Amino acid sequence: MAETLQALRERHASLAQKTRALVEDNNEKWESQHQAQYDAAMAELDDIKAQIDRTVRLLDKIADDALNNQIAESAERKAAKSKNPAAMDLFVKWARGGDKALTAEDWVTIRNTMSTTTDSEGGYTVPTEVVGSVIEVLKAFGGMREAATVIQTNNGNPWNYPTSDGTSETGELIAENTTATAADPSF
Repeated sequence: MAETLQALRERHASLAQKTRALVEDNNEKWESQHQAQYDAAMAELDDIKAQIDRTVRLLDKIADDALNNQIAESAERKAAKSKNPAAMDLFVKWARGGDKALTAEDWVTIRNTMSTTTDSEGGYTVPTEVVGSVIEVLKAFGGMREAATVIQTNNGNPWNYPTSDGTSETGELIAENTTATAADPSF
C-alpha cells in the first residue's frame, strides 16, 4: 500500500532531522562511515522528495479535472434549459476549455451578436441568461458563492448601505448616573 502524502512528508522531515544531527554531531570528526550514512540518507531524502512531488502532481491533476468537470457540468445544465441553445453551446465550449477552446468562427459569432445599439443583440452588455450561467459556473468554481447569499439589484446598480469607520470612535468610562459626552458615529 502506498504511503499517504502526509506520511511521506513526516518521513522526509524525520530523516532530514536525523541527517542534520549526524552532520552537526560528527562534523568535527567526520569519518568514512559518517559519509556513507550521509550519502545514503541524502539519496533516500531525494527519493522521498520525488515521491512527494509525484503525489502532489497527481492530486493537483485530480482536483483540476474534478473542478473542470464540475464547471462544465454546471454550464451544460444551464445550456439544457436555455432558450438559445446555439449561444449556450458556445458558453459550454468556453467553460470547458477557456478562450483557446473557441475557434476563430466562434469568436466571429460572439462578436457579431454583440451590438451596443440594439438591446437584444448585446446592448444589455450581458444577457440575463448568460449571467445566470456564469453565476452557476462560479458556484462550481468556489464554495463561497454556493454558501453565500448574493444580493443583486434589478438593474445591477450598486447597493448603498450605511457604514461607519469605528477606528476613529472612542469609548469613555464614566461614573454611574453621569451623562456621556455626545459623540454620534459618522456614516
